[in-house]
Amino acid sequence: MLFVKFQTPRDLNSLVRTNGTIYEILNTYLYRSIIQNDEKNRKNWRGRKWLVNWAIVCAGRVPTLLKVLGEGVKIPSLTSAHGYYYVRRAVFQGHIDMVQFLLEREREVLGYQAYGYKKTLLSIASKQGHINIILMLMEGSDRSMVEIVLKEAVLCGRLPLVEYAWPLLRELIVANPGETRIEVVEDLLFTKALEYGQCAIAEYLVRNGSFFHVDDREVKRVRGLNLLLIAAKQGNREIIRFLLDNGADPSPDIHPNGLILLVNAVHNQKEPVVIMQLLLDRCPTLSQQLPDALVEAARIGPESTQVVDFILSTGIDPNWRDSFGHTALEYACLNNYVSSVESLLTAGADPSLQHDGRTPIDFATEQPVQGVIRQYMSFWDDSRDLERTALEP
Repeated sequence: MLFVKFQTPRDLNSLVRTNGTIYEILNTYLYRSIIQNDEKNRKNWRGRKWLVNWAIVCAGRVPTLLKVLGEGVKIPSLTSAHGYYYVRRAVFQGHIDMVQFLLEREREVLGYQAYGYKKTLLSIASKQGHINIILMLMEGSDRSMVEIVLKEAVLCGRLPLVEYAWPLLRELIVANPGETRIEVVEDLLFTKALEYGQCAIAEYLVRNGSFFHVDDREVKRVRGLNLLLIAAKQGNREIIRFLLDNGADPSPDIHPNGLILLVNAVHNQKEPVVIMQLLLDRCPTLSQQLPDALVEAARIGPESTQVVDFILSTGIDPNWRDSFGHTALEYACLNNYVSSVESLLTAGADPSLQHDGRTPIDFATEQPVQGVIRQYMSFWDDSRDLERTALEP
């Protein structure tokens, strides 16, 4: 026993587990020595903390924890920071028996907080893909819990969890149609899947959503266009191809909400030109949307200069006005997007066109910080003056 006293709890535990006889002799001593050591120095509870951590967090050993409790050790309540840490880590490690034991042990203590605790634990279990813990934590068919599972499964790319939770959520929504339209939830999850690059999940949601399973042609057209709008904005050409191959109609008709497909494609930061070219190749009549896309590209920022150049290369009128009367050059000057201004001027954009009595030159010269724009505009204006002078008799 003198030798044993020199061992750390971890070393002693390893020794005990090497031989059945040693286990019988030292097992009880192991727990008691750790606990007695804790009693001698209450400010330093490393021994107890080590054992409880090992039992709950590392190994998920309910029998070990019961022995510790039998020796009079009180583990922190789940309502405390330490106790909450233990149960969260047990969920993270996938120790379902330990999670169930801890929750059942303090059911009355948690009271009304139990529901909120379970939602947090459900989120952790969903991220880790512990389906057995998820099933244990789910209270019947609680919609908010199903939504938590779906959200985390989509973000973490856990397709099996999506396959489990999505049909369940659809049933709940269909049973209570007044709460939320199924299409709204579909679009939200589809958007998140594309945002996080989860193409397999996005494809699953499409195959098992209303687009594939609706009979009304007009409803199907709008649903397909809506999914294309989302995919174009997120910049995912694989999903766009998948949608087009399965009947999504990218016709130039404006969406009921006023959204325009090529304008949405301008907003993606991955490969806007590739996406636009793909859509135009599959549906040439979408070229009707290029003027709107040009104005939007000039409006949103200098990173869209490549889009401006691509659209101008198709030969559209650089002086086209949007529904508010603005031109692409007006937006580019207003926001000091030098590269876009240069491209538009080179393509023949007219800086003298007025809107509400003001020209792009006015916007370019109003603010001192736009000196570079002024330079471009002055150069263009001087060139026009020289050209007119040369033509005079």
